[in-house]
Amino acid sequence: MDTTPRKARHRRRRTALIAGVPLALGAAGALAYGTVFNVFGADAQPEASAATTAPAWATATADGFASVNALGQNGTYGGRGGKTVTVRNLADLEKYATASDPYVIVVAAAITMDPVGKEIKVASNTATLVQRGNVFSGTSGRNESGGGTAFDPKTYYSYTPDKAADVPSLVKSGAGPRSSIGATANTASNTASNTTPTTKAAATSLTVATDGSGQYTSVQRAVDAVPAGNTSRVVIQVKPGTYRETVKVPANKPHATIEGTGASRKDTVIVYDNAAGTKKPDGSGTYGTPGSATVSVQADDFQARNLTISNDFDEARHQDIAGQAVALLTAADKVVLDGVIVTGDQDTLEMETAAANKPGRVYVTNSYIVGNVDFVFGRATAVIDKSVITLKKRWNGTSAGFVTAPGTPANRKGILINRTTISGDVAARSFFLGRNWHAGGDASLRPQTTVRNSTLSAAIKSTPWSDMGGFSWKKDRFAEYRNTGPGAGAASSDRPQLTDAQAADQEVADWLGGWNPDALVPGPRAGPRHQCPYRHRRSLTP
Repeated sequence: MDTTPRKARHRRRRTALIAGVPLALGAAGALAYGTVFNVFGADAQPEASAATTAPAWATATADGFASVNALGQNGTYGGRGGKTVTVRNLADLEKYATASDPYVIVVAAAITMDPVGKEIKVASNTATLVQRGNVFSGTSGRNESGGGTAFDPKTYYSYTPDKAADVPSLVKSGAGPRSSIGATANTASNTASNTTPTTKAAATSLTVATDGSGQYTSVQRAVDAVPAGNTSRVVIQVKPGTYRETVKVPANKPHATIEGTGASRKDTVIVYDNAAGTKKPDGSGTYGTPGSATVSVQADDFQARNLTISNDFDEARHQDIAGQAVALLTAADKVVLDGVIVTGDQDTLEMETAAANKPGRVYVTNSYIVGNVDFVFGRATAVIDKSVITLKKRWNGTSAGFVTAPGTPANRKGILINRTTISGDVAARSFFLGRNWHAGGDASLRPQTTVRNSTLSAAIKSTPWSDMGGFSWKKDRFAEYRNTGPGAGAASSDRPQLTDAQAADQEVADWLGGWNPDALVPGPRAGPRHQCPYRHRRSLTP
C-alpha cells in the first residue's frame, strides 16, 4: 500500500459501501444532510438536503488501475455516479451489494448476518485475483499458492509489487486515519496548531531536476534560493533521480519543504557517503558525527516528504575510521518527516536541538527508518508514529544493535515510538530497543524512550534496554506499553511497562506540547490520501 500524498484514489469496485452513521464524503463528492442521524439516500428518512458542489480533489482523476481507460472501462470509481440507497436489513444489503449497477450504499442500522459468517460478495466489473508467493503463518490444513490466471496489470501501467512477507507490516504502518484527506492542495503549512487550511497562504515552489528540466539541478542550489528570513512556505519539488550531494538548510531559512515528485519515495534519492572519520577536503580535520549528515536541517518548521535520504558510507572498506554516518540531522523545532525513507547503518537519524535551552520537536509519520547501531538518537523531543523501523545487519554480516540512543535533558521528553513496526532480516533476540546516551558523560541528563502500541519482531531482546557509558538505564526513563508481536514481553524489572494512567500522559499530544503537526497540509503537488488497506497499485516498501 502506498500512503504518500497524491491524487485521489478509489476502490476497484463499482459499488461503494458506507457503514454506520453516514459519512459526509463519498466518492462522488460532498453531500449535505438534515438533522437527526443525517441518513441520506433515495428512501432515507429524513430526506437529504441539496448536494453541495464537490471539492476539486474529490473529482480528480484517479491513478493506478483506477485511471486505466481499457477493458471496456474508463477507470473504476467505487460507485461514483451511481444511485445512493439506504439499507437497514440483510436482504436489502445483499440486493444492492451484489447488483451489477453502481450504487453508494448507506448502512443505517445494525444488521445481523444470518447465518453467522455469511459472506456477501460485492459485485465488481474489473478485477481478477490470483495466488502468487503466499506466505502462510500459523496455519493448518491445505495451503495453496500459485492458483488462478489473470491479465498482467503492467500492460496498462507500471508498478513494483511488494514482497508478500512485507504485507503485514506495510498494512499496519499505513493503516488508520489521515488528517490530510480532503486537504486543499496549493496551500502552505502553518505553525499555528489550530489553523485551518483555508486560512493558509499559497506556497512558493522551486523545482529541481537532474536533467535540467527544473529551475535547478541540485537540491542545495534550490535551498540557497530560499529567501533568508522568509515568512511563508517554500516548497522545493525534486523530480525523480539520484542526487549525490550534501544538503544544508540553514537556520535563517524556515518554512521550507523538500518534496519528491515521483510516484514513490524511492524515486527521489538524496545520498552521500561522509562518515564521522572522513577527512574534510580543506584539511581542517574530520567531519565528526553531526557533520557527516547527508541532509542537515537547522531551520524551524521544516518538512520532508515522499523521498529517500541516505548515507551509503561503506563501513566494510573503511574500518580504519570512525563509522558513524548520519543520513539526516535535524537541529530545529517543528520538523515533519512524512512519507520518507531515512536509511544508513550507524547513527542514521540524529535529532537534536539548536541549543540546549531551545525546543526541538520532530514528528515522523508514514516513514521508514533503517539502520543498526544507535540509529535513532539525539536530545530532541521526537515522535515516530505509524512507521516502520527496519533493523539491518552490521557491515560484517552479524546481527547486533540498538534502535534508539536518546540523550534527553531531564526537563524534556525524549523519543516516543508509537503504532510502529520494528522488524528486519536479522537474528532473533539480537537488538536492543535502546540505551541511555549521556553525551560527554553528563550525569544531569535523563535519557528517555517509550515504545508503545507497536509491533515488535523476534529480533528484539527479551531484556530490551542497555547501559551506555557507565550509566545505568534503570536510573533513566525507558518503558513500553501494550506492544505486540514475538518481541514483546511481560512487565518485569528488566522490562518496565507503563500503567494505563502513566500511558495517558505519554500520548503524541503530550510529547509535542501544543504543536499539532496533523494540522499541517502538504505542499502544492500533494493531493488527498484515500485509505484503502489493500491496493493493486504502488509499493510502500523502501
